[in-house]
Amino acid sequence: MSSGRSSSPRLRLRRAGGRSRSHPWIYAGEIAGLEGAPEPGDAVTVLDAAGALVGRGFYNPRPSLACRILTRRDEPIDPAWFAGRIGEAAAYRQALELPGQAHRLVWSEGDGLPGLVVDRYAEVVVIQCLTLGMSRALPWIAAGLRGAVGEVPIYLADEPGAARLEGFEPRRGWLDRDGPETVTVTEGPSRFTARVGTGQKTGLYLDQAENRLRVARWAAGRTVLDAFAYTGAFAVQALAAGAAQAVCVESSPVAVAGATADLELNGFGGRAELPGAAIFLEEMNQPGGAERDFLRGAVGNRCGQDQGGLAAGSSARARASAWWSSIPRRSPAARARSRRRRAATRRSTCGRCACSSGAGSSPRFPAPITSPRPGSRRCAGRPRRTRGRRCARSNRSARAAIIRSC
Repeated sequence: MSSGRSSSPRLRLRRAGGRSRSHPWIYAGEIAGLEGAPEPGDAVTVLDAAGALVGRGFYNPRPSLACRILTRRDEPIDPAWFAGRIGEAAAYRQALELPGQAHRLVWSEGDGLPGLVVDRYAEVVVIQCLTLGMSRALPWIAAGLRGAVGEVPIYLADEPGAARLEGFEPRRGWLDRDGPETVTVTEGPSRFTARVGTGQKTGLYLDQAENRLRVARWAAGRTVLDAFAYTGAFAVQALAAGAAQAVCVESSPVAVAGATADLELNGFGGRAELPGAAIFLEEMNQPGGAERDFLRGAVGNRCGQDQGGLAAGSSARARASAWWSSIPRRSPAARARSRRRRAATRRSTCGRCACSSGAGSSPRFPAPITSPRPGSRRCAGRPRRTRGRRCARSNRSARAAIIRSC
């Protein structure tokens, strides 16, 4: 994997320039041929049809996405290269002065490391390899990470689906020495417990950190529904920003336990409910069910109908039902008129002659620019059999097909 251009296998593309010059992905259909005998996961030199250098990347013939570009320069992919690229990613995060103790340290193509995700939870680093090449380069990645952030314990959390597609065995566990099972991190005004090695992603949805803080700005005095809550991070941030109440809906017992622990950790256990997903959906399907009324009321809150949030009891259900009934709805006659208009549009004429090509009065099938001379052979009252049917069915070629048919 560390050889230079002169000795490394070469991958030649079918075309010169174009998409390959700007996008880091190369699909199997774009490959014209290989020079040498690269093994799956090896680094190859990518050349376009004219022989110009496109870059160097990891090659794997197993998936349709056969190569991911790592660098646009003719340089070896070796431990020094990984150390430099990871160091740049870590320095960029440090310059941003990100709030909290948990953040994404390496984000795949965004940091020039396609197929690699690295999350940091305080003094623990979690690595997720999504390609065979990155999995094989794991020793170099670990050395680069420890050179950038210090001698931290590293946990491996490969994605099984990606590993199966790429053809390698996913690893889940500590790399060389054990670390803590749980790590408490801060995110804005809240604290969360990351359970390393369990649950989804690498422990928390770190890519949603900014969205959680953004949603919290609108939560003061409101009742918040956190659906698909996982460990309830959105609800915790909303309650920290002054939300009156939160309901977290989650089907995973492990995630529900994590949400309960995080709510208690931040002192919001008494202001949040965690009904099981099955119970929530069952209540939603019942006319007048408590959870269904809560959802209606939550929508009403978003529209400014009830700024103070919904309290428990029959009065809350009555207010929610009244709001739901006040929404204007179209009558059956209005819906029937809409259906007739749509059907008439599909049956409209082409605008040039009397043919029923389905074009002319509809924006989907615009009328031709010019009209033929009446009585000419070009206007026979209907289009030809082969072309006319295409006029009625093809939006993209309607104009050209009508001109050829009439």
